[in-house]
Formats: sequence, structure tokens, C-alpha cells
Amino acid sequence: MQQLADSPWTPPLPATPCAFSTSSASPTILPPWRPLPCVPALVKPLPSSLLVFRRDQDRRVIEWISLTDDSSTTLDDARCEHLRGALTIDADPEGRLYVLSERLRRLTLLDARGAVQSVLPWTMPGDPISVHCLDAGSFLIGTWKPGALYVLDREGRVLWSWTPGRTILAEARAAAMGADGAYYVADASLHRILAVTPSGRVVRQVGIAGSPGSGPGRFANPSMLEVDEDGRRPRVRHAKRPRGEARGRRLGGLGMAGA
Repeated sequence: MQQLADSPWTPPLPATPCAFSTSSASPTILPPWRPLPCVPALVKPLPSSLLVFRRDQDRRVIEWISLTDDSSTTLDDARCEHLRGALTIDADPEGRLYVLSERLRRLTLLDARGAVQSVLPWTMPGDPISVHCLDAGSFLIGTWKPGALYVLDREGRVLWSWTPGRTILAEARAAAMGADGAYYVADASLHRILAVTPSGRVVRQVGIAGSPGSGPGRFANPSMLEVDEDGRRPRVRHAKRPRGEARGRRLGGLGMAGA
């Protein structure tokens, strides 16, 4: 189930520059060019700013909000073509942005100011639907049709992959790496969370495969996933929840998967 650096890849495409907009307005005030509704799809703290990715049906916006004076710098898809059709983004420890487009089957790397560095066409099987930065030099991609996980470097070379089959992983809607070294994946089609080691062994799981639910240890279309520093307490966002319970839930640990 594990593959090491022997998969085909395509060299990065030439990059094109993007324009920016800077505002000193409070981040709670929407600039006039931003359509409503355009809700945050991702909020991530960076060393000196808060990164916000806003997405609606027609518009994609990246916003950097200063942690010192609340000023903001924005970049939208009207001024940066590489944001068009973006499904999700992530940032590495150095602030570089990884912009993933499922429809265009590509990953665009932007520097910490949003300037395009390179474009990596997606040439592996499946549609890319999630991205998670592991460090300054590699990142994790989740796919569906078929469901799989891939670790790639910034040149697009595949360093590791896991394609266990659709009965194990159908739709890697969100993925992350824990401090324990395991890869955690939210499967939106099978309605469960898995933890898999770099050797390809599933060591933990929560949820009943193919059976959505909203009770303890149950999920319906889990779509967002974060893992605490100890690597054993993932926080998951999913579509359905019991009355009075927050949509995002923190699990007190994952049960061991059956052998």
C-alpha cells in the first residue's frame, strides 16, 4: 500500500503575478468589493497575522488580518486567476499558501505575501479535495474517486501514498498529521475518521462505515479535521449534530480499529 517516489509527476507551470488590496478597516467590516454572503471556509493563525479564506459560489478571497493593528491585505480571484475555482487552502510554517482546485486539478503555491511561486498540475488518480501542509517542504493531499492519501514535496514528487480501496477510504475530505506520526483522515462518504501509520496500517477509527449518525462517536459527512498536539484528540466538523450540540466536536481519543 505504500509507494515511494516512483509515481509520475508533472513539472511546475510558469507562474503569473497577482495584484493585492490593502485596507486598514476593521476585519468585521466587509470591503465593498466583497459580495455577500461570503463566509470563512478556513481561519488559520500565522506568526504575525490571521489567515482567512472566504468562499462562496462565485468568489474566492484570501485575507491576511494583522494581529497588531487589525489592518488587512486581501487577494481575490478577480485579481489572481489561481484562486478561481479554489476548493481549499492551507499554509506551511513559513506562511506559504497552498491553493487547491479540484475542478482545475491543480495546486498553486503562493509565497507569504500571496505572490505565485509555482503551479503543480494534479496527475495522480482521483480528484484532489483536501490539502494539509506537513512542514516547509512537503504536504498531504486527500482524494476521492478513488479515496487516497498522498504526501508530495514542493516539486510535485510523490513521497508516500495510501490507496486502500473504497471499502476502507472513499472520500478523503480532510486530512492532517498528528504528533504521533499518524495521518488522520475524515471520510465524508463512509462517515468516519481513520488514523493510518506511514506503514499503511489503520490503527484507530471512529464512526460506523457507511452509516451516518449524530450521536457519540458518530458522524455525518465529516468535512473538517484538526488534530491536537498530542496527536490523539481530533476536532471534527460534520453536517449533522444533535440538538444543542456544537457542529464542531472534539473527540476524547479514537478507539482502536479491529485487526
